Formats: sequence, structure tokens, C-alpha cells
Amino acid sequence: MRNTCRKSIAFVREDTAIEKNINVIPKLFVSTADAPLSEAHIRQIAGMIIDSQVLALVADPLMTSDAKLQQLGKTLKVSAASVVRHSNPGTLPGGITHAIIFGDRQIERQKRVAAAFEQRGAIVRKVRAGIGF
Repeated sequence: MRNTCRKSIAFVREDTAIEKNINVIPKLFVSTADAPLSEAHIRQIAGMIIDSQVLALVADPLMTSDAKLQQLGKTLKVSAASVVRHSNPGTLPGGITHAIIFGDRQIERQKRVAAAFEQRGAIVRKVRAGIGF
């Protein structure tokens, strides 16, 4: 059976996709120094990057909880394959575009890490218990 309708189609309105202004964070580094990553850290980090899409997440090698790191990745909607811990505590990972550095512990080390990333051109947020350091 063939379609024999020859009527014109008239559009009443055209829907356009609403573009959300979403920033892309290619590679985010997170450091709590040697403090365990907590639920409070995860909430605070998620609150800092609202309306941003994180493509890769790199954790400080001193952060040891794999479960919490994976939970942070899930909260930020980063694929599990793109969530890693940097392997060498004596070096910083390359290609970092953004960093969130908590300064509650090992304050001098954290300041050095933040300064090094800033010198490399990364956007760095330095926080301590909800405030900057």
C-alpha cells in the first residue's frame, strides 16, 4: 500500500535545544594530602564544579581510599576508566588543567603543590574546611 496523501505539512513551532552553559574540565587533580577523602570533601568538591563536566580525575598519591575516589568520580560523572591515582608522590601529574587542593594537613606541601600547578597554568582552588588557605 502506498502513501497517497499529498497535503502540505505546516509547522506550528520549531523546538530548539536549550544550550546549557557547561564548562569542560579536561583533567582535574584533587588532593587532601594524607587525609582520607570524606563525604564532606566529596560534597564540597561537587559544589565547586557545578555546571562543569570533568573528563578525567587524578588523585594525589597520598590519598589511599579507592572506594571514596571511585565515589567522587561517580558523583562528578567521570567514567571509571578516567579516575586514577597519580603513582609517584615525588612528582606531579602532567596535563592537569584544574586542581582542588585541601590545606587542612601538610599545609606547606599543599601550598607547594598549588603553586606548582599555578605555574603550569592550571586553575587552582585552595580550600581548607570550607574556606581558602
